[in-house]
Amino acid sequence: VGFVLLRRQGELLETLREDIVVEDLSVARIREAILPLARLLREQRPQVTLAAMWPLTTITVIAWCLAGRPGRLFLSEHSILSLSCGRQLRTPAWLLRWTLRLSYTLASGLVAVSRAVQEDLCRLGGFSADRVRVIYNAAATGIVPQQRPSAEVLTRLWGECDSRLLSVGSLKTAKDQALLIRAFA
Repeated sequence: VGFVLLRRQGELLETLREDIVVEDLSVARIREAILPLARLLREQRPQVTLAAMWPLTTITVIAWCLAGRPGRLFLSEHSILSLSCGRQLRTPAWLLRWTLRLSYTLASGLVAVSRAVQEDLCRLGGFSADRVRVIYNAAATGIVPQQRPSAEVLTRLWGECDSRLLSVGSLKTAKDQALLIRAFA
């Protein structure tokens, strides 16, 4: 397993096992990654390449084609593109649909992390539901915390309550934290 990064930086890099290779493309922008990624794919000829989140997915398809299509290519989406690209990236819907229809059709497989992401991807790209496989994000189960907080700390954090709900996510439109807040209000 190896990771290819635009730039080798990030707080989690130090947590990787030593046998996991991290390739640094040393580029500042996604569009600058096409040729270095194509060169890397041509040299290493991986059996499987997985790219996640548009526009990196489309850039990877271009690089993969320039490299001679080594191995199988899978593309994964983690957000509802019609929301995240339109509102946050200010990408016109026609451009998003066009790039999906041209590039995603070349992939060996398409993955969405939820049914809603799958439905949106199928609608935008004109794909059938059986073309996009839903694979939910992994969840750590059976992990016991090293040390449980005291009752005093729990009361200070949560107040006097029997139930607790914790939401962790970015404040992006696609995560819809505002809906969660309205629901609890």
